[in-house]
Amino acid sequence: MSVSMRHRLLSASALSLVDQFLKVASALVISPVIIHALGVEGYGEWMLAVSFAGYFEMLDLGFSLAAVRFYSKAIGAADHQMLASLFGDLRRHYRRLGSLLLITGLGGAAACVVFGGGNVMVMVCVLALANGVVFWNRAHAAMLKARMEYGKVLGAGMLRLVLFSGFMLLMAGHGMTAWTVLGGHVALQLGEQCLLHAWAAPFVPKTTAPRLSPPLRRDVRRFSFDVAVGGLTQMLRQRVDTQILAGYSSMASVSHYLVAARLPLMFFDMLNGLFGGHVMAGFSQMAASSGQDRQHEALFRMLRISAAIAVVGAVGMWVFGPVFLGIWVGDQFEPSHEALQWLAASSALTAMHCPLFSYFGAINAYGKVVKVSMVTSLANFITSLLLVQRMGLMGVVWGTVIENVLWGAFLWPVLARTEAGFPLCRYLRVVLVESAIPFTALAAATSWLMREWLNPASYWQLIQCGLGIAVVVSCAAWFLLLAPEQRLRLRGGFH
Repeated sequence: MSVSMRHRLLSASALSLVDQFLKVASALVISPVIIHALGVEGYGEWMLAVSFAGYFEMLDLGFSLAAVRFYSKAIGAADHQMLASLFGDLRRHYRRLGSLLLITGLGGAAACVVFGGGNVMVMVCVLALANGVVFWNRAHAAMLKARMEYGKVLGAGMLRLVLFSGFMLLMAGHGMTAWTVLGGHVALQLGEQCLLHAWAAPFVPKTTAPRLSPPLRRDVRRFSFDVAVGGLTQMLRQRVDTQILAGYSSMASVSHYLVAARLPLMFFDMLNGLFGGHVMAGFSQMAASSGQDRQHEALFRMLRISAAIAVVGAVGMWVFGPVFLGIWVGDQFEPSHEALQWLAASSALTAMHCPLFSYFGAINAYGKVVKVSMVTSLANFITSLLLVQRMGLMGVVWGTVIENVLWGAFLWPVLARTEAGFPLCRYLRVVLVESAIPFTALAAATSWLMREWLNPASYWQLIQCGLGIAVVVSCAAWFLLLAPEQRLRLRGGFH
């Protein structure tokens, strides 16, 4: 991996960490404000509308990730004509999709006005209109990512988040309703797209180019199809649980589940931010300019780091998560405590392998992953339907836990062997022996000592516990994750 590529990846990962920190901070402050203003039922309605609106992402059909991958390959090969052809075709595609979504949103909103509709359906229609504008701008946003301009992409998102948080705090004492939340969300989403469009303009090809050749168009569509099917299964995993609870349990259970899943999801998003789209773009550019051995070396380094972060985060959420929820949202969300612990532990098993997913995208090896993911997601859905009628909230939680354990403990290592050609013993040694097992033991011992010593009952005490764990883990990472030559290089940089 070249020095400039390493610097760009590190910069993008650092910015992703800042972005995730702001999201976590915003959620800690804003979610209780919204819950207090809307009530448990009203908050459940708002989150259910957002969950339904998330299905609009299926219209993307995987072309966003395909755009980043093929843009990156063209940039790495310095093929300007191919880049211009790709941009032209993808821009036309997204304009058609955006127009379809705008028409759907307007039609749905009109139908709700004429024939009547619940609050959730009206909010979904308004969100459809905003997402139509987002689709119109997808080709430009993908160009920024392929150019590794993640500072601009993340900057626009962080600005929207800060403004939304400020707006919610401002309106908290002025009779906030679900429509207030919806209006702020949509207005700032549109403003974010305007910024991205303006920042992407200098990187957009100015020359006209012929349409993509049929073989390349087939490659783009095949890759997009695999990503789209994978995205569909991810939607099922992340969103159908709330709809199962709404149908078979209660809206209060929806809120309890969403609060329990908030920390694991934010943590998983943080790891995706560290090892997500920019890593795939980097691997794609490396494929056009470097050998496979360098890709493998870079991947194993990332796997050691991702496994360590995943298990440390899971242990922290298991030990301190219930305390945090009690301070954050109060005793009314006590059913969320056990759900949080099991979701955190099982999610860590999957999160350990985050860089592998980006690597599969770079080498166009999504096919088998998608097929297996469809089967496991269907099994999760059926398991949740069967268990929710007997166990309520925990039935849905156990459906997700079983799937996460299956992926993390068995499927990802096997796919690394069959699809990427990694020796299974070496892969497991890198992920488990060199990273996950020692850091799990270290984090568990440190967390237990910090809990016994401080007995945290406030945010400040939780922060002290987190800082103590971070110091111990960082010192251990210096020796466990870095090779001697890497430590020597870093010492030279400090001096």
